[in-house]
Amino acid sequence: MKLPAQVVFKNMERSEWIEEQVLGYANKLDQFCGQIMSCRVTIDMPHKHQVKAKCYHVTVDVTVPGEEIVVNKEDGAHHTHEDIMVAVKHSFDRAKRLLEEYARRRRHNVKTHEPSARVQAAEAANMVEPDLEPEPEPA
Repeated sequence: MKLPAQVVFKNMERSEWIEEQVLGYANKLDQFCGQIMSCRVTIDMPHKHQVKAKCYHVTVDVTVPGEEIVVNKEDGAHHTHEDIMVAVKHSFDRAKRLLEEYARRRRHNVKTHEPSARVQAAEAANMVEPDLEPEPEPA
């Protein structure tokens, strides 16, 4: 990673332990794509006046050449996001999958499909589109 990862806490106290865990996850992303330019992680605990449980939203924003990969877990109704480390792990798992996909696209290692049998038959017969204009009648 060219720049050190940034961890931002919103609507909650900063925790050194959580920050260390997040930085560990961020540094592991380099294993899946060595071209990461920057990584910014935002941990937010939005105000929920009607809900007593704390729900955490984690956003992972990774910048790579030619693209920005953003993982935004905002499913506050999902019970696993009541635990901050589960929310962090799910977000980084998704970021890892997206980075692997990005790396495959960059290597041009994307699965290609063969043309259908109909297309192959048309190419084999060298079919050309028929003329749309009628031929002139001989005089």
